[in-house]
This record gives sequence, C-alpha cells and structure tokens, in this order.
Amino acid sequence: MESSNDAKTFGFFNLPSASAPLPYSEGFEMQSFPPNGCTLLNPDNDETWKKVLYSPIGGFGNSSSCLYYPGVNNPIILEKDYFMLPPLDFSTVAQPALSFDLAYNTGGWGSSQTLEVLVSSDCGNSWTTVYNKSDSALITSSQAINVFEDFVPEAYEWRKEVVDVSAFTGQNEVLVQFKITNGYSSYLFIDNIHISQNTFSVSDAFTNNSIKVFPNPANELVQLSVESDQSQSTTITIYNSTGSMVNKNAYTLQTGKQTIQLNTEALAAGIYLIELKKENRQSSTAKLSVAH
Repeated sequence: MESSNDAKTFGFFNLPSASAPLPYSEGFEMQSFPPNGCTLLNPDNDETWKKVLYSPIGGFGNSSSCLYYPGVNNPIILEKDYFMLPPLDFSTVAQPALSFDLAYNTGGWGSSQTLEVLVSSDCGNSWTTVYNKSDSALITSSQAINVFEDFVPEAYEWRKEVVDVSAFTGQNEVLVQFKITNGYSSYLFIDNIHISQNTFSVSDAFTNNSIKVFPNPANELVQLSVESDQSQSTTITIYNSTGSMVNKNAYTLQTGKQTIQLNTEALAAGIYLIELKKENRQSSTAKLSVAH
C-alpha cells in the first residue's frame, strides 16, 4: 500500500490514509454512495453493489436504505464484486466482532449467490475468509417468489449475522470487504454493518422469539432456553466463525418456555453462531463459545 499526501492506494483505488477507530458503523443513511471511506471494486465494470432507497426496506424494516446486489440483472455467472470498508484500527478493542443484517431469497431462480467477508491486515496483500455462505445457509426467507418478481424483504425476512474477527486484535490497519460471487439469482441486501467490542448477547429482532444459551462457554453439552407462542416446527443450525454450517437439526417446539439440549462434544474449540428458525420464518441467533 503506497502512501500519498492524504490517501493510500489499493489496486486502482485510493483509500483514506488514517484508519478509522472502532466502533465502526455503516447504515447507508447518508446521501452519498459509496459511503465516506468505502470503496467499490467492480473488475468488469458491469453490475455491482448499489444503494437502494425504498421505504421501509432497510434492516428489519427500520430504515429506508441499505446496500444490495442486483444479481438477477447480471447474467454473468461467477462474476465477483467487492464492497470494502475504510481501513479500521483494531488495536483499541480486545475482542472485535463484525455484525450485519442480511436479507436474501433465491427468487425461484434455482441458483444462489455466494457471500464472503474477507479481512486483511497487510494492506490487501493477503486475505482471510471469516464468513462464507451460499444456498440454504445464506437464504433468510422461504417466501415463494417467481422469476418475474423482485425480492423485496419484509421486516421478518432479515437475519443478523455475527462474525468473529478477534484474530485481528491489535492490528491498527485492517481492511474488511464483502465479496459476492454472482449466481444469477435474486437481490441480496445488507444493512447495519457494525464492528465493535464482542460482548455476548442474543441478536433477536423479535421480542417474543428469544433464546438463551447456557453454559457458555460449553464443553460437551449446551442448553437452549426457548420460548414459543405456539406449537411449531423449527430448525437449529450451528455455523462456525467462517460462516460454514457445521450442524443442522429439526425440532418441534411446544407453546411456552422449554429447553433444548445440543451435543457440542464434536465441535472444535472456538466461536459459533446458533440460529433458530421457526416455521413462521421468525429467526433468532445467539453466539456460542466452545471450550474443551
């Protein structure tokens, strides 16, 4: 990365010379796009990441703007596009974590986008994949949509993703980019990108759909305390820190509070995300730490 008076060069793009401190947040509410300090990398100068203005289309229906990728408008399979955050200073936060809101439905196209989050601490010379999802692991909505309709997410069709980036603790110049590999599928939406101190909490957009995890850290077994307002089917999926699915099982919830026991003996020590998705499409996530 070469320095100039007020910027640094990454590929053919200039980045701010000073790293932004944590916490960092981007909700795409400002008029300018890309946001200040952020960069679009569009190698083929075709369709790429864009900002959408359509109330209330932002994360969980709480705003009127967000980032999106119009895959249905791009017939070039496997084309890659990047949205890069400004350089960030991770040196003042002990356990940084990345979170963002996601909405995606294949839209009846039968193919899927692939979304990755890549991190670099050496000016972009090398990148570490900290999140990688496609197909069913990426989908947040099971709403039936035919190929002649655009997917416009309702509030309940968003999901909060949490990614452990603590491996970069202490680094004072960290690059983070969202990479999409086009599968000629429906629109994919991202909002409320946030990087800050990693504190355990349950990320849940629904007050009547919470889960609690104990013990945390877990060794061989973990209990999920779940409350449901009706009897219904649910799936519980566990993702590792790179976003890969490591376990998925179906359960039947009864009305009221209940406890579900999961076996974590086969999981390697580390940070995981537990997602509980009900048949009414409400989704809850909680972070789990495994220590053997």
